[in-house]
Amino acid sequence: MRFSIKTTCAALLLSPALAISAEVHPEVQKAMAYGLPELNCEKPNLPGVSKDVIDPATGAVERADVDSYQLGRFERAEKRWMKCLTRYKKGLMEDFGDLKESARHGLTEAQAKQILSNMADIQAAIESPDGIPQADENS
Repeated sequence: MRFSIKTTCAALLLSPALAISAEVHPEVQKAMAYGLPELNCEKPNLPGVSKDVIDPATGAVERADVDSYQLGRFERAEKRWMKCLTRYKKGLMEDFGDLKESARHGLTEAQAKQILSNMADIQAAIESPDGIPQADENS
């Protein structure tokens, strides 16, 4: 009788410690709930442009219906867009590292699959030329 009371008391004292160890670490929880941040970079377009004409002899590209002023504005806007896209992708790389680091807290198989899925979304966005992940054609 005394042995069972001592065992019960010990179990009650240790049960909070067991419950705490079963909780999900906050960094793991954050990694599982990760979603791609909104892309605020707007890709510029060149209004009024018709199809580019390539001179077969020289290989020079000629754009009809666009004057040098419009072309200059477009090139500056494209440069700003590329800088914005570079900053966005750099932030995604930092997020990728954070997701990878969350694994050091220990993961279950389901948690690992969710985090790997989030990492695959980041990878697709980084590899995309415009920062928007493309749908996988093999799926």
